[in-house]
Amino acid sequence: MSYCKYCGTKLADDAAFCTGCGARICTEFTLTIKRENQFFLVNPPIKLNITGMGVNQQYAINNGEIVPIKLPEGQYILNFSASIRSETCSVNLNKDTFFRLAWNRFSGHIEAWEVSGI
Repeated sequence: MSYCKYCGTKLADDAAFCTGCGARICTEFTLTIKRENQFFLVNPPIKLNITGMGVNQQYAINNGEIVPIKLPEGQYILNFSASIRSETCSVNLNKDTFFRLAWNRFSGHIEAWEVSGI
């Protein structure tokens, strides 16, 4: 049994909105990570660690792979790493969100960026 964090009304287990105040109850969204298909002699998976909202999940994202991840609404830290390189991003997941992931062939760094308008 749970209660609305805004007004304290008792909530049904499958409630999407509070019947007392109309607030949206925690919902799930999809965080999609697309790793660009890049042709390098050595191209190992990029590791992804997602933390926040009681979540601690790990993934290995291969070259050219698209990984959809269902998460509850909230703030998350995405830590991408491979070898000695890493990139950390923060995302406030309040809608379906799309990230692109690539190696920068000139600097060797991991690049991850949120794509809007998709």
